[in-house]
Amino acid sequence: MSNLVNLPFGDGMLKFELPWPTTTLLPKDVPGISKEEIESVFKAPLGAERLSTLAKGKEKVVILVDDIYRPTPAHKLVPIILKELKMAGVKEENVKIIIAIGAHRPHVGQDLIKKFGREVLSSVEIFNHNPYQNLTYLGVSIRGTPIYINKDIVEADLKIGVGCIIPHSIGFGGGGKIIFPGVAGIESIVRNHSLSERKKDIDEIALKVRVDFLVNVVVNTKLEIAGIFVGDMVAAHRKGITFAKQIYVIDAKERTDIVIANSYPADVDLIQATKVLNTGYSLLKEGGTLVLATPARDRIGYHALYQKGGRLPMIERATRRDTMKNRERKKQNLIIFSPNLTAKEVHQIFPSDAIVINSTENLVNRLENLHVGKHNKIIVTVLPFAPLIKLV
Repeated sequence: MSNLVNLPFGDGMLKFELPWPTTTLLPKDVPGISKEEIESVFKAPLGAERLSTLAKGKEKVVILVDDIYRPTPAHKLVPIILKELKMAGVKEENVKIIIAIGAHRPHVGQDLIKKFGREVLSSVEIFNHNPYQNLTYLGVSIRGTPIYINKDIVEADLKIGVGCIIPHSIGFGGGGKIIFPGVAGIESIVRNHSLSERKKDIDEIALKVRVDFLVNVVVNTKLEIAGIFVGDMVAAHRKGITFAKQIYVIDAKERTDIVIANSYPADVDLIQATKVLNTGYSLLKEGGTLVLATPARDRIGYHALYQKGGRLPMIERATRRDTMKNRERKKQNLIIFSPNLTAKEVHQIFPSDAIVINSTENLVNRLENLHVGKHNKIIVTVLPFAPLIKLV
């Protein structure tokens, strides 16, 4: 055990010392694989023909890529895909890349450069999915969700999905989520986010539309590709989840007085950082304190559903959802630590009793004050990569 807290934070590191020893929970440390290993996987896809074979004779090819909020290194994967398409005789002007933003903000400027690299930007048309326009209606799901999907995808001769498999509140990401909610209409997304059986709804719609060829990766804590799974949408995703569980799943039952949940790599904005709340609360004792740490470079961020004025404002969800009700019942404290956020901003999406702190000195002082009288008994758990762990 150590008293030093060491967190990846934006493009750097955040370090501070606590007056109590800490226990750190980490994903399994696995190495990244080489470029040659990545390319070799495309030669033997799971449950599907090689992409260069599938693409022969295709005139409308669409590549769906997840957004900047996911750590998928598209700049490493898309060039390999384009090479396979070229082998099939597909012309670059017949290829479109659509960023599957769902209800997130459109990507511009440095987002595009970081995600794709300048070479891809200069060779293929890239644009953001629009959840309000350019949609095709495909009926209604079993659970009553109207199915609106990006028109370019519905009309494509070949659909390729690119994403990553990381822990999610409804299981794991990747797979069919690149279709739904990735390139769905806003009415479809709103309905699905309101369902108790959200995952089953996603699976049904994704299978109805499906991609013809899936490229999913699993990343390590350095955001290197630790595993890559390509081929049939279901087969590749299932095998990827099996591998992801070996890295991300942690058996942790002990409850502690303080949990510091760092939002890296889901740390671009506060809305994305809220993904760590359930993990953090599941480790917290009654009367304990959860610290959500995030640089929030883009401050609160944007989500068409969850922001103030959105269809499902997070402040309303926060006051009624189980995690917040339990926090009140168990007298648990919530601290949002970020150098870039003000209380006015935080309280747009969190209840007014959430504590907002901007410096590590103030953070340590507040923790000592909240737990005064229990100095020698305090147990602290630190999650440096909270979005990359799944507790069982």
